Amino acid sequence: MRNPIILLVLSGSLLAGCTPFLEDLNANLKSVNANLKNVNAGLRGNTGMPSTTVAGIDAGACDPAAFQAGFKDQYVVDWNSEVGRKEALFRLQRQQHPEDTAARQNYALYRGKLLSGEGVGDKATAYGLKFDNNGHIQNDCQARSYQQGKTAGGTAAVTNFKALAAQEI
Repeated sequence: MRNPIILLVLSGSLLAGCTPFLEDLNANLKSVNANLKNVNAGLRGNTGMPSTTVAGIDAGACDPAAFQAGFKDQYVVDWNSEVGRKEALFRLQRQQHPEDTAARQNYALYRGKLLSGEGVGDKATAYGLKFDNNGHIQNDCQARSYQQGKTAGGTAAVTNFKALAAQEI
């Protein structure tokens, strides 16, 4: 009986010590959420961006701006690659077989869905690895966050593309 009471007392005192940490974490998460709303609004401003795209910052990303830049860059590249390939395929099928209603409807599904590539890749230089004169990395946090954003952006683009492709006839 005595051991559970001691554990409860110790647990309570340990959790009480975490309160400042949890409050800081909550404030940081609110800040990240505000940043995500901005990047999502910017992404939806491009033609063809699915409105369901949400860029969630990875837990290991220490620079939200670098993460968001990487996300946007990779999303646009991967989305345009996949959509452009399908659009060209169905355009060709439609031209070769004008009577094919599936080709016509599938072409209409992809036409106009390419995203603006304006500014894409501009941040790659800014967030790429930079070394000092001794060969030490100067911007590890930014470079890692940018790469994590690129990974997340590529994954989101493929997921959204698959949802679009599922609408083909």
